[in-house]
Amino acid sequence: MRAPPATAHLAFYGTLMSGFDTLDELGVRAKLRLLGPCRIAGRLFDLGEWPTLVRGGGVAHGELFEILDASVFATLDPFEDYRPGDPARSSYLRVRVALLAPAVEAWVYVASETPPSAREITSGSWQTGWAASAARAKTPANMLDQA
Repeated sequence: MRAPPATAHLAFYGTLMSGFDTLDELGVRAKLRLLGPCRIAGRLFDLGEWPTLVRGGGVAHGELFEILDASVFATLDPFEDYRPGDPARSSYLRVRVALLAPAVEAWVYVASETPPSAREITSGSWQTGWAASAARAKTPANMLDQA
């Protein structure tokens, strides 16, 4: 097992959080240990099937993980379309940030640019916004459209 990087934490705010199956689908859950909720400085935007975080004003709610095996980045970086050797061609950047809470540094994947047409999630919680969107998608009017 490789030693964890100097910052031994990762913070997730979308489909990589523990309530989703993505960590299992990627085969990396055993390389991380959930520590609990966290708050990240930035603004969340809804891209449909996943959110994106833009650095700056606002607060995003997520989950903090301890990195047990640094090889996790060999899977997560391509999943997030982060190219360490070519950040200009990356959709996301992996940056070290000081979390708002708890008071630790963590790696966070942030958008390389502000999405032009995405809806901001003003609550800062994609899980809450996602659940609301899913509920709206199942309203009787929408169900008739799908019939």
